[in-house]
Amino acid sequence: MLQGVPDFALDQTLLLGVKINEEGEILIKINKLENVGDEVDIFIKDVDENTYHDLREAEFSISLKKGEFPERLVLVFAEELETGTDDDKPYDDKDDPNPDGEEVNPIDPDVYFLKNSSELIVRNPELQKINKITLHSLSGQVIQQHAEIPTQKEVRLPVRGYSSSVYIVKMHTENKIISKKLILNR
Repeated sequence: MLQGVPDFALDQTLLLGVKINEEGEILIKINKLENVGDEVDIFIKDVDENTYHDLREAEFSISLKKGEFPERLVLVFAEELETGTDDDKPYDDKDDPNPDGEEVNPIDPDVYFLKNSSELIVRNPELQKINKITLHSLSGQVIQQHAEIPTQKEVRLPVRGYSSSVYIVKMHTENKIISKKLILNR
């Protein structure tokens, strides 16, 4: 049972030490939540397997041998996402998954954060028109907005100096709004 975490932050991790007296399956589930909004994701991360399980979707079960596992399982509030820290190269047509030009559904634009240059990288291989891109806190507040996005395969947009946390990026295209959670680590 977890209760009353001081100074809660979405990038926080909570170790779940487990001690097993005999080999078997353990279950971890959410019994009740108080003062936690629906927008907050709750995952169990298996550090050894580098996998995530969404506790809001279903209980987590794992078979373990007898023993102590002080750092195997971690409670986290966002899946680790590729932030592009080593991906400074521009978009290259060689990366096109459909080089033969067969008719397929359009690929939505995607966005990444480059830590070393504090930029959002927007990859738009289908050259869809993006009307604006907004950066939101998890409470939904718009904290930065970019309009007049050039229709290019790759666009770099500056990000002001916000604290390390999880943010939501919304790309407003002509047909829909594409949302993605990003971890901005400073």
